[in-house]
Amino acid sequence: VSPEGKFLYVNRAWHNTFGYSDDELPNLTLMDLLHPDEREKARRQIGVLMNEGGVIEIETRFVTKNGSTIWVEGNSTCEVARSEVLTGRGIFRSVTQGKVLSRRGIFHDVTERKQAEAERARLLAILEEAPDFIGTTTPEGKVMWINRAWRRLRNLEEKSDVSLMRTIDLYPEWVNQILEEAIPTVISSGIWK
Repeated sequence: VSPEGKFLYVNRAWHNTFGYSDDELPNLTLMDLLHPDEREKARRQIGVLMNEGGVIEIETRFVTKNGSTIWVEGNSTCEVARSEVLTGRGIFRSVTQGKVLSRRGIFHDVTERKQAEAERARLLAILEEAPDFIGTTTPEGKVMWINRAWRRLRNLEEKSDVSLMRTIDLYPEWVNQILEEAIPTVISSGIWK
């Protein structure tokens, strides 16, 4: 895009994703396609990029021509003038050293991943609030996660690190003896009651 955000070039994948034709490009800016909630953050990132140069990593939302929202991630850089530039008629014109000529970005669609992350967060919130004792362990018995009800039962703080705990730390000895038989059954058949 130009320093002002007008599209100078887009590839076929861009057209396929966003749904706009080459004829529509001159009337669009980058800000036109950004999700309204992403525009202020994008302005800050663009300001940093244009003032400091380098490469910035970006994860943001856009709105396609049909109104759907897509998530993309990638990076953006600036093309900066180094000296004089050859114009189309073979004439050199002077360009201010360091002037931003364009901003470039290479992005890929991560919408499915973002949707899966949101669904995971929603399900985790449900599990966290459940009154049942719910947890995740490795087959070897290392605790990966336990929900709030279980943390309360064990008098653990909300942000307690449970990664050093083992299944045997969560139960009385008589339960651990039962689990010695149950865990192989769960691993082979997927369920045990």
